[in-house]
Amino acid sequence: MKLLVLLQILFSLSYLTTSQQPAAPSPITTTPVLDIDGHELQIGLKYTILPTQNGSSTGGGGGLALAPKNRPCPFYVTQENLESSNGLPARFMPVDNKQQVINLSTDVNIVFFAATICVQSTAWKVGGTDEITGRRYVMSGGMTGRPGLETISNWFRIERHGNGSGINNNVFYKIVFCPGVCSNCKVVCANVGVFNENGKRWLGLNDEPLAVSDSEVEKLVTRRKQFAMRQKAQSSSVRSNPISPITSHSNGHVKDVVVGLDDDFIRIVDQLTEQPSKLVVVTICIGKTTLAKKLSDDLFQRISTDEELAEKLYKS
Repeated sequence: MKLLVLLQILFSLSYLTTSQQPAAPSPITTTPVLDIDGHELQIGLKYTILPTQNGSSTGGGGGLALAPKNRPCPFYVTQENLESSNGLPARFMPVDNKQQVINLSTDVNIVFFAATICVQSTAWKVGGTDEITGRRYVMSGGMTGRPGLETISNWFRIERHGNGSGINNNVFYKIVFCPGVCSNCKVVCANVGVFNENGKRWLGLNDEPLAVSDSEVEKLVTRRKQFAMRQKAQSSSVRSNPISPITSHSNGHVKDVVVGLDDDFIRIVDQLTEQPSKLVVVTICIGKTTLAKKLSDDLFQRISTDEELAEKLYKS
């Protein structure tokens, strides 16, 4: 069973003025960030941030995900072009690991619940200035925790946006890059928004606003008891009929695919392939058109014909 909640976040972009002194982030507060139902954002839950076109000059778009940009690795944070796509679920991890909720103006790591072909984390970080575009993009490969100089590019904040309320009297928020984890560091603070480049939408630090007026957040509830039973049934079939390892025509690895499924399903497919180190499955896309498009033919056939696996893939 899925529980749906909404989080209203407004992503708008404008660089703040560079200072010769260390950046002065907003004071840390104990005011919790609320979802559209008025519930506090909880540590450990998975949320899908889904921007909308309201107030955005870039127009439209779906949720946030990961994709390669100029090279196979690293992956960058992207906004799906289709409004029907929810993107990848993410977790918010505050600098104070004793917190149970996410507060305004608090440094947090944002981590996609996903895996990529790149040997790196899916935590967000702000990259350096791109040599071609001169822009700074949000990318994967960040480090969680360990606040300080070495991790300064990995911290973000959720701030209240404007003085008004959103739809149904819910407050607007925005995500900003203005880390306060290094008191002696000089930081150029900026809001986080989107670059629209050749039909792709990349998150970064820019002047172009991306507004979210009724952004959907999906709280994913894993049906662990049900799939524990399915795992047991699958394990017996794996021993008698294992599937060949995943390969591609180029280098033996599956390319350009992101997994955003829960642990139970990942373990099931690990067992089926017996190649967990090379396993990258599919995007978590409610629209089913992206199903296993880059998997090997044998695994694609198995998922396509196995009722339990197909149900798990589609309903996760």
